[in-house]
Amino acid sequence: MRYYPVNLNIRDKLCVVIGGGKVAERKVKNLLRHGGRVRMVSPDLTDRLSKWVSQGKIDYTRSEYRASHLKGAFLVHAATSDRKVNAEIARDAAKRRLLVNVADSASESTFILPAVVRKREISIAVSTNGLSPATSVRIRDRIKEFIEKGTLAKTERKNTIKEGRIGKVYLVGAGPGDPELITVKGLKLIQQADAIVYDFLIDQRLLSFGWKIFIPSHDEARRNQSAALQKGQRALGCCSSKKRRSVCLWPRCGRSRLPGRAEYSL
Repeated sequence: MRYYPVNLNIRDKLCVVIGGGKVAERKVKNLLRHGGRVRMVSPDLTDRLSKWVSQGKIDYTRSEYRASHLKGAFLVHAATSDRKVNAEIARDAAKRRLLVNVADSASESTFILPAVVRKREISIAVSTNGLSPATSVRIRDRIKEFIEKGTLAKTERKNTIKEGRIGKVYLVGAGPGDPELITVKGLKLIQQADAIVYDFLIDQRLLSFGWKIFIPSHDEARRNQSAALQKGQRALGCCSSKKRRSVCLWPRCGRSRLPGRAEYSL
């Protein structure tokens, strides 16, 4: 899904946050920073949220969620640890045509939050359209480093040559089946990759993750691990990060390895 980027003025507008854990705490902190008027709804709160309540920074209703809690809201954050409750909040907000962000479901959200770099009056937002928040944060941090130091690209190229680091190729087994069956380690490697060599049978949703260069390998690497490794090595030449890595994906067939289990140094 493609989202319409927009800067939103929430000053003195009622922002309702359902939930009282660490995720809700981060939401509230961001809302307060931008002048929002916050109403919390939760049976319990973190210590920091409780402190903000005692300081009068936020309103607090100690209760399980009810649809009436959304009355008068400008936007809503569903940030509970209960999937069913978050889905219910999303439905209730949709009925009332309210902006809603569901912490554990981008598809149920009418808005998502980018990773943001702020420098005085300049704000730079990075978004992967909800596919990989971790990647957004990683890119945001690189931009922040560049703004603060102004030497990111130059330093990385210098260190790469000096240390002689080329990187590693990881073989991650995948295929035309359900992409959600990939292992946590396999998904992490994809998200961290600088380049991916992939077969034409790979589910395209897997290729939506990470910050990398897509290099289709098609038939040559379909059942040939050595060909995939060779392409992975060439792909590393396209990358400029200090600790470069490449991930090769190919269908699970024959004697291919499990996701994220094969690792080769180059």
